[in-house]
Order: sequence, then structure tokens, then C-alpha cells
Amino acid sequence: MKSSVTDNPPTLESIAQQFQTWRSTRSRREPIPQHLWQAAIAICRVHSISHVSQRLRLSYTDLRKRLNLPQPRIPADSLAPEFTEINLNSLFQPQDQWQLFCQRSDGSLLKLSGSGEHPPVTDILKGFLS
Repeated sequence: MKSSVTDNPPTLESIAQQFQTWRSTRSRREPIPQHLWQAAIAICRVHSISHVSQRLRLSYTDLRKRLNLPQPRIPADSLAPEFTEINLNSLFQPQDQWQLFCQRSDGSLLKLSGSGEHPPVTDILKGFLS
């Protein structure tokens, strides 16, 4: 009969114990040994980076860098406000009531209402948004 050997991967608690032992025996500001970094990286396959970094008292940023994960990037075009031109002539008849509401990213609000033909909305919005 063959006996099988199972590799039990280390748990987060056992790795935390290894870090605690190393911290209690190190001399001054000694860098974290490579084998401890490798253990921390390996346990990130099971637990979140945030949880591992907190439990092992590691820098989240340093651990993330060692995992070689790309930093999230926000596209520049998503930061710029969008302007959509609306042809109001097709929406209103001259005798209809009309309202215009516009809010800038700083919270300023423009409210206009009236009846009959509306004013040149493009010029009003350009002035308000600039």
C-alpha cells in the first residue's frame, strides 16, 4: 500500500507567527527576508491583499508591488465632463412652456424657465459651464 504525502500550504496564522518570530529576533531595521515575502505573496492566492497586509503588518503598497499587479489607472478622458448638444428646436413648439436645468461639477446650478421661444441655449450653457 502506498502512502501519499500531502503538502499542506501554510495558513495565514502560521505565516503571521513566522513574521512575529522574525520581528522579535531581528536586529534594528533589517529588511524582511525573502522567504517571508514569498510566504506573504503565496497566501494572497487565498486571502485578499488588504487582509494579508493588515494581518502580517505589511505595507499594502509594498505587498501589491511584489505581486506585480498593475496599478489601477483612470483614463484622462473619463475625468473631463461630457457635453451633449441637444437641439431644442425639435423638442418645443414656440407656445410651449420650457425649463432648463444644468449643474456644474462644483455644484453650481442653473435653472431657467419660460414660455414661448427659448433663448439661445448653446450660448447660455457655454457661459455657465466656462
